[in-house]
Amino acid sequence: MKEKQLMTNNKKIQEAKEAIFNAFRKDYLNDKKETISLIVVLLIWAKYIPETKKKVIGYFDALYTVDDLDNTEKGYSIQKALYEQNGVRTSEIYSDLFNLKRNIEVYRAMLIPAARLIVQGNETEITAIIQYIEELTFKSIGHTLMRPNELITDISHAIFDEENLNKENINCFYQGGSLAASRFAENRTVYIRELNSWLENFTLGLISLYGKPFKFVKQYSKNSPTFIAPEFGINLNKEDKYSPLNEDGESLLIKEINCKQIYLAHKDTKEITIAITSLNTLFSRSSGINYFRKILIDQNWLHTIIQLPTGIYSPSSIQTVLLVLKKDRTADDKIYFLDFSDVKPEVPTKRGSQFKYTTKEIKALCKEIFKRKNSSISTLIEREKIIESNYDLNISKYVLSTEDINLQKLLNKRKNIPLSDLVEIIRPLAITREENGKEIKEVMVSDINSIGKIENLHKKTSVQSDFYEKCKSTLIKQGDILISIKGTLGKIGLVTKEISNAIPGPSFCILRKRDSALIDTDTLYQYLRSSIGQRFITQSGQGATIPFISIKQLKELKIPVPEKEEQRKAKKIEKRSNELFNSIDEMQKELNQLLEKGWLQVDSKGDNI
Repeated sequence: MKEKQLMTNNKKIQEAKEAIFNAFRKDYLNDKKETISLIVVLLIWAKYIPETKKKVIGYFDALYTVDDLDNTEKGYSIQKALYEQNGVRTSEIYSDLFNLKRNIEVYRAMLIPAARLIVQGNETEITAIIQYIEELTFKSIGHTLMRPNELITDISHAIFDEENLNKENINCFYQGGSLAASRFAENRTVYIRELNSWLENFTLGLISLYGKPFKFVKQYSKNSPTFIAPEFGINLNKEDKYSPLNEDGESLLIKEINCKQIYLAHKDTKEITIAITSLNTLFSRSSGINYFRKILIDQNWLHTIIQLPTGIYSPSSIQTVLLVLKKDRTADDKIYFLDFSDVKPEVPTKRGSQFKYTTKEIKALCKEIFKRKNSSISTLIEREKIIESNYDLNISKYVLSTEDINLQKLLNKRKNIPLSDLVEIIRPLAITREENGKEIKEVMVSDINSIGKIENLHKKTSVQSDFYEKCKSTLIKQGDILISIKGTLGKIGLVTKEISNAIPGPSFCILRKRDSALIDTDTLYQYLRSSIGQRFITQSGQGATIPFISIKQLKELKIPVPEKEEQRKAKKIEKRSNELFNSIDEMQKELNQLLEKGWLQVDSKGDNI
């Protein structure tokens, strides 16, 4: 009997989805956003006014058409009646609802299977329809909407449940929060705050399809847990951009709006906030982001940081992190770092434009979160250590492999000095080019040969006269080490001969040995190119899409001072590597000559040789 009922339900859901899709693909409206908006409003109409009542036409009442709605004497006002029924401003979702004349009758008829399911279906069936409409919405206008993947909301559900908050209301703030609200509404009652009135009412409209009692509230509660996912890199000019939150003296020092909104939300939250922010938030020192981190640590709010896989916050490719903030932490509570960035979904299919993770993967991740132990992808860190690191929260700084930990132990037993004590670090200048300007050579990554030497340059650039004068302080010299600090991170090159009129490319810094340095250039160059040196350079890197090393991190890079035997070994390595390189170079030339000549050769008279 259950199997038969399940088949019936699946058939009803499928018919409803087909009806919605057929209506969605109709070209009566030029704008897909308008079409999906109209579909939602029509389904709300069916849910709350299925039959004619008190002069208001019912959705399924075939006796009346849209033409009757134009008769003002009858006083029909469906959108006003809907607002009185569920508090959702359908006019904000679709303003010209009943000015479509015949077209609305076509949509009304096409959507009958979906409308019936919304009116008569159970919660599971209605949820399936709501989620399907969300998918169509994201496909049609997703390029403008920041939408959390289901993995994010599933993890958040698990965290709220773990904190025994499964029966409470939840505040869903800003775009990502609004777009996740209908998923939270499956288990909780939601409050939505979104600066875009269409998106807020659209989401409330979807949730209203569950019916009464409503799964949303219109009143903000400070006591409720919060899920907040603001947009990245936006500038808001609206007067109510933080409403219902209020700025204070601390927030005024946080210029970056995303971080400011997260701070204000958690300040008002009684217990717990789950926030999505960009990876940049963990280490940037601009726009008061560093002050935001300081508040989180000094107030002892930061509970967990989870670095998420790329592409999990569609449609952006920006790498994101999930922050769990709590109010009831003790002074001894450590902060949990979890690097989930390299985990790929077991099922490499896509739902909409988002990767789908299996229940098994989500449970495994949640288990990792709740056991809060050190592992290959996670660690617990004391607040004092973060304060000592100047409030740097870069996960790669704390989540270390066994090999990394052993390397650090080894280096801690030795004398180490910062790179800035050994070399002068010369930053590249932003090149101002000019088509017919002065010509200058530019060092590129491709100019570094197989053993890390820079001998010949290929790129020439024409620059403005004032830049030509300014860049003289950054001209490379024989004996300089060049290190790539952006993009191809940690690429090392040694300038082995004088190259006139050449500057480092924009991704390079010059490391020029100080007279007082305890380590010679060749030995330092070998260490930086070694697997150990490269590992520590990579650990110092920041960013996801385009990794980089800050000048501060570069200066602080620890260099072990070699013992006498190690210095002698470095000289032997240098000598032998040059011999091998020259030998390979000679063999390559011979090989090229053989391949070029071939077995058939002709002399100047046209005879065989």
